[in-house]
Amino acid sequence: MKNKLLQFIQAIGLIVSAVLLAFTIFWKSEIKDLARDFINERIEPKATFAVDLGEELLRSPKVRNYLGEDQLHVAATEIALYRQDPQAYIQSLTDDSRPGGEQPSRESVAAKPIVENIAAKVISWKQSINRYFNEVFEKIILDLRIFSSTNIVAFIWALWLSAKNGAIDSVPYWIASAILTGSILYSSMMYIDQNWFFTILLDSFMGIAYPIAIAIMFGYILYRYSEIRSLSCPRPPADP
Repeated sequence: MKNKLLQFIQAIGLIVSAVLLAFTIFWKSEIKDLARDFINERIEPKATFAVDLGEELLRSPKVRNYLGEDQLHVAATEIALYRQDPQAYIQSLTDDSRPGGEQPSRESVAAKPIVENIAAKVISWKQSINRYFNEVFEKIILDLRIFSSTNIVAFIWALWLSAKNGAIDSVPYWIASAILTGSILYSSMMYIDQNWFFTILLDSFMGIAYPIAIAIMFGYILYRYSEIRSLSCPRPPADP
């Protein structure tokens, strides 16, 4: 009965992990649409920094001497639009359904060309926001693939252990399987419940650290269980 329940939990975990991995491969654009608002909220601090930098450049007399009135007006208007509603502005740049990141309501602004190289640098935050969004999204996809692939391998191994008879260094296989399953579930909860705001802001995705964390947790708990079991059930002394 214990094995059946354990194997049921492992099978569910395996299926969920396989579905998640399939989504990151075959339905990447759908994930991007679903995650767009989530990512936009978390890249706003860096977007604001980029806009602040552009605004500082506009205040420079040297830059203003190089730019014409049209270019200054375009840059100032873009900054004002961002200040008015940062999320709406970021959305307009990261929404793939709007080529070039242009909103219909901003045609009068976007239609004015910025031909000078210096002007392009002043308003380069538009490209940097879109580029940063795509970089963050690709890192999230890679992180999810590592997460789901690790869980798939670990759950398959846990299922294999639960189906075997015998023991590993006096620890029954089903106990080892239960420890591994617990390590996967605990690590998964920690992964899902992490502070994604700071993960994205500080670029501190788990990556390869996730499977390493499961391996360390499983190895440590298995070792401690084996140690406690050997103390509570000492082996009889060998006959002289």
